[in-house]
Parts: sequence; C-alpha cells; structure tokens
Amino acid sequence: MKIPESERLKRSQDVSNMLLPELVPDQLDALGMIFPHDLSHEFASGQKSLAPGLALLQLLESRSKALANKGGLYHGRGNREHPHQLELVSDNHARLMTMMSQLLREYPETEPAHNKLYCFLDSILNISVMMGYYAGSNDALALTDRYTDLGYKKSVVQPQQGGTKKAEKYSCIKELVYMMASEIQQRQLPGKITKEALNTAIYEVIQEFSQQGENKNIPALKSFSCRYPEKKTIKNWLSAKRLSSSSTGSKLTSAQLVKELKSIFPAPLIKEIIEKTI
Repeated sequence: MKIPESERLKRSQDVSNMLLPELVPDQLDALGMIFPHDLSHEFASGQKSLAPGLALLQLLESRSKALANKGGLYHGRGNREHPHQLELVSDNHARLMTMMSQLLREYPETEPAHNKLYCFLDSILNISVMMGYYAGSNDALALTDRYTDLGYKKSVVQPQQGGTKKAEKYSCIKELVYMMASEIQQRQLPGKITKEALNTAIYEVIQEFSQQGENKNIPALKSFSCRYPEKKTIKNWLSAKRLSSSSTGSKLTSAQLVKELKSIFPAPLIKEIIEKTI
C-alpha cells in the first residue's frame, strides 16, 4: 500500500530518531529513504572490522550523544531515578569500557595466548548487542504496536479505503475518457489535434450522454454531482497519460472532434462500457 505523503514524512522523522536505522532496511525502502552514505558506512565498516562488537558499541555511543544533543525523542524526559533511554545507553557504555579496561590490564591483548579469547569476547559482545536491540524492539512494539496500528488504520487506512472505493465507482468513466483519447489519436485525422480541443470534445460527449433519458442514474455517473465529470477533471486524467498533440495541419476544433467521437462511441456503446466495467 502506498504511504500517504504526510504519513511518510512523520515516519521519516521517526527513523531519524533511531540509533541503528540500518537494521530496518524494509522501512527505509517503503519510505523511499536513502540513508546517508557516510553514516551507513560507519555501521558496515564496523561490522567488517577486526572487532565488530567494539565498533558497534562505539557507534551506539556516538550516535546516542548526537541524538541527545539535537533533542532526541526521549531526551529531557528522564530524572535521577529514571534516566531517559539515551542516558542509559551512555551510562552502560561507560560501564562496559571500564570493565574492558580492567580486563585488558589483567589479560594484556599483546599476549598471543589472549588474542583468541578477545576474538571470542568481541563476537559475544556483537551478538549480545544485536540480541538486546531486537529484544528491546520487540518489547516496545508489544506495548505500542496495537495502538499505533489502530491509529494508523483510523487516520490513514480507513480514509484511504474510503477514497479507493469512491474512486472505483467512477474508474470506468476514467477508462472511457482514456479510450476516447486513444481512439482519436490513432485515427489519421486531417489536422492537428490539440489537448485542449480533445479535452473539451470528450467533456461535451459525456455531458450530452448523461443528459439523455435515464443515463444520469447510471451508478458510475451518480458519483459526480452534476452526473458527469467536470472539464478540469478530464483534463487532469488526460495529463496523467502524457498524450501528445499531433503536429501537422491546421488545428481541429472541438466540434470536429465531438463529431468524430460520436461516430466511434455512439450512446449505446458508451452505456455498455460504463455499465460493464463498473
């Protein structure tokens, strides 16, 4: 489902408050976001380094500080008893670095026998951080996802569905407009066909059809307040199809195109098209 622009902007702002947006590539793709190369390189190069676990810790620390400095989502909401999340990241990073320094003093990295131990420890550290990150994400979703989903459905999905159903009712009229434009362009008419004349001609043919007999009660036409699409509506539909104007001869008038359209699309055929495709 296409994400509305207003919702896309809100979600993009949410992503900018993340510490590791690289771990949600599906969200980035859905939002059409391209993560800055210099930032995404930090994560990728860290994971390819000799100590990916340590690199990940350093990355989390630097990004948490940067996010706190710009006024991150939870920055300023904490207190001494209950610090905010970004403070907890920094505090725990400091504790880990203290423990790591103590470990290095007791088991110097320069000793060959200790190299393998530190490789294992770094792998454990990397896996633990990833596991904790996804575990925390799961618990956050468990508390908020249902309410977020309900709000999204109420504010975005349901209105979008309503708009889709409304659009479906007159989609056959739009298809009729496309068919008319296509047929006119495929014919070898003796003159230049302008978009303006074509737009007016299609409008007049459908308007006249809707005013004949009980045609105005056809469900597709009842979607329009005057029982036929306005000229500007038809113009918008045709602009989306990138129709080209023919470039030879004198300009054909809308009256000439109306006559041509009526010969191609007599009233019974128009009725059949919009009733069959609704």
